[in-house]
Amino acid sequence: MDTQMLFGCTSFVGASFISYALAIWPFFVIDNQHLTGQFLLAMALGGVPALAFGAYCARKYGLAGGCGFFGGATAVGIFHFLHLQQLMIGHVNREIPEPEFPESWKWIVPAIWLIASLVVVLAFLLRSEFGDSTGKIESR
Repeated sequence: MDTQMLFGCTSFVGASFISYALAIWPFFVIDNQHLTGQFLLAMALGGVPALAFGAYCARKYGLAGGCGFFGGATAVGIFHFLHLQQLMIGHVNREIPEPEFPESWKWIVPAIWLIASLVVVLAFLLRSEFGDSTGKIESR
C-alpha cells in the first residue's frame, strides 16, 4: 500500500512539473510575442509536446499521472492568462508594442488549453480507471 501511494504521489508531482516546463519554455525563447504568428508558434512548440506527454502520463501512470498532468496544465493556464494580460498592456500604453490579437484572448487561450488538456487525459486513461457501472473501482 505504501509503495502504491508513494508511486502515485511521485508520478503526480513529476507529471505536473514536467508538463509545466514543457509547455512554457518557448515563451522564454521566442521574441515578439505580441505578433499573432510568434505567439501561436510559442503555443505550438510548448503545447504539442506537453499534450503528448500528458497522453503518455495518463496511459502509463493512470489516474495519478493524468491528474498530475492536468495539475501542471492548470498552472500553464494561469501562466498563459498572466502572460497575455501582460501583453495586453500594449493596447493602453503606446510605449509597449500593441498585440495583434484581441483582448478576449487572455480568457480564451487558457480556457482552450485547459479543455484540450482535460480531453487528452480522458481520452488516454484506461477504461479500468473509471470503474465499472456499479460504482466499484476495479483493482489492477
